[in-house]
Amino acid sequence: MTPGELLDRLSREPPERTLPDRFPLYSDNPYRAGHLELERQGVRARFRLELPATPEGCATLALAAVERAAWDVFPHGRERPRGHYDLWMEIFATLISRRLSFRQVDAAALLALLTELHEYAHWYPWRAVLRAVEGVADDPEVRVVLRRLRTVLDAEGSFAQQRRFARGIDRLLRGPDGAELEREPGEAWTEAVPYEDAEALPLLLHAQAARGASPSRPWMRTASTLVGAFGEERFRALASRLFGRAAIPAGAPVGERNGDLLRGLVRMCDGISDEATLRAVGLLAEAMFRKVPGLGARSAKVGNACVRLLGAATESEAVLQLDRLEARVRYAGARQRIRRALHAAADRAGLTRHDLEELSVPDLGFDGDGRWRRRFGDVTCEIEIAPDERIVARWSSAGRGCRSVPASMRRNHASELKEIRALVRELRRVVPAQRDRIERLLLVEREWSYEAFRERYLDHPLMRHLARRLIWIVDGVAACWDGARLVDSAERPVAAAGGVALWHPLEAPAAEVQAWRVWLHLHGVRQPFKQVHREIYFISEEDPGLSRGSGRFVGHALSQHQFAALCRQRGWRYRLMGRWASHSVPQRDLPGGFAAEFQVLAPDREAPVSDHDVFLFVTADIVRFTLEGEPLELDEVPPRLFSEVMRDIALFVGVAGVGSHVRTREQHGLPRR
Repeated sequence: MTPGELLDRLSREPPERTLPDRFPLYSDNPYRAGHLELERQGVRARFRLELPATPEGCATLALAAVERAAWDVFPHGRERPRGHYDLWMEIFATLISRRLSFRQVDAAALLALLTELHEYAHWYPWRAVLRAVEGVADDPEVRVVLRRLRTVLDAEGSFAQQRRFARGIDRLLRGPDGAELEREPGEAWTEAVPYEDAEALPLLLHAQAARGASPSRPWMRTASTLVGAFGEERFRALASRLFGRAAIPAGAPVGERNGDLLRGLVRMCDGISDEATLRAVGLLAEAMFRKVPGLGARSAKVGNACVRLLGAATESEAVLQLDRLEARVRYAGARQRIRRALHAAADRAGLTRHDLEELSVPDLGFDGDGRWRRRFGDVTCEIEIAPDERIVARWSSAGRGCRSVPASMRRNHASELKEIRALVRELRRVVPAQRDRIERLLLVEREWSYEAFRERYLDHPLMRHLARRLIWIVDGVAACWDGARLVDSAERPVAAAGGVALWHPLEAPAAEVQAWRVWLHLHGVRQPFKQVHREIYFISEEDPGLSRGSGRFVGHALSQHQFAALCRQRGWRYRLMGRWASHSVPQRDLPGGFAAEFQVLAPDREAPVSDHDVFLFVTADIVRFTLEGEPLELDEVPPRLFSEVMRDIALFVGVAGVGSHVRTREQHGLPRR
């Protein structure tokens, strides 16, 4: 009898007797003997339980203990002694572990009482409970209660023990021959999973059975066999569809079993060289590493499986996806795995990482003029990349321009139209990623042969849209594309020979920088990122006064949340600080083993905080540089690295700054601003 039923009966008739813990005992209680035995043994049963002589007696005593535990935690609305719950559940655990078996009516009563205790399910001896009711799991009444218990565990399943208990109930409900995928509700992408497809079911079951950080060889052999039986093309379509749905932003993490399913499907893609599938895996990785506020990544295990697959693939699309992930993912552990995967891919190809990234840039169907053109009957589509990096699709029908997609295209070429829209979405990801990659080259003094430069940048169908709006050093002369050739700032042609490097204003005279600014203005060139107008920084009079650090920005008060967002955008590692042990130093890894540290000071504990106890403001302190972990004097830092790091710090202070902290500057012996 559940506590609610007992309380209802108590309101209508008095019990035979009331036990010391206010439990109402009625004469027709089927476990009356067990209650009396518990009363006789009392508290000493916690230390030395006297077991009944028969299995039936043990079962009665176990059910009586659960009945008392449920009554103990049930809200009665009256004064009563509490704290016996632990005693009753310890007695129950001791008895149920003796491999008891229950009749149908007793199993149903046990499960109904455990349903009342579902908030405490992480304390259940759940394996023993499942074993005890396994023999009567086919009984209709028992199955009804099992489903009810499974439902409440779904709602309260925040503990691993509760989730394991729920999966065990699923196995009982399926029976020995009823293989079925374990579902976790609440995730929209699971609606695309073909749970009822008999042909896909073995594949999905095997995917969900994947365990551990890396799959075993027998698991991979079985996976290969199942993919072959299902059809590789059908599997690619299924995997791409599920990955695409799962990559849609969501505000909750991926469930444990749903994550196992996704991870298994990713592992099954091993050996598939299809670019669309690899692209879907890259998008899935980015989505899985996206942070859910207060909880962390949506699913680190799925994201790690994606990175491992892309790192093992030999196709250029895999390198492109890894390069994009490195620029987009902010989790330190994930970034390290991505870098290792990129270096491993470069080593396999016998190239440097930069060479591999450049050779892996796709043309995506663009022609030598940097445009994408296709005809579909009397309809023509042309895609180009605008100077502001917008992806522009132009349509014409029978030689006449159209403001939108022609109706005949929608009607007669629906599949081709879908592919065009997918191409536009891919361009919107690839072009910004390549722009950011080239901007990172400003930190590296990299040089190409003229032939490699033309092939990888200037004449590349996709990269030409970026490279031709930048200034390069060709055989020692700064040059830019004027629409027909490379010229210097005085419009003189530049010899097509020698080495090529990316021009940086730090290493050019002021007159040359000014001349290029005028040239770009006259030719109407809009650069993909700040190059000619780039801010540059030299060691100032405030810098050498501090030991191994720059104090140029010391004392600036920063809005912490805005500062943290800028750190993520510019590739710095930083965690929010608050009223807990949360000290964090923003750091950025630089080429050649260098690193930069921007010391920021947390305020005292009385400072204003957000609703989550995060400090609203922090104070800027010293900027330091290290090489392989060893601190450096400022004059030992390469000027280009120093300038680029200080440019980031100036961005942080300029955007997130809210004032100046005089005391911090005085502590370093610096003058007031």
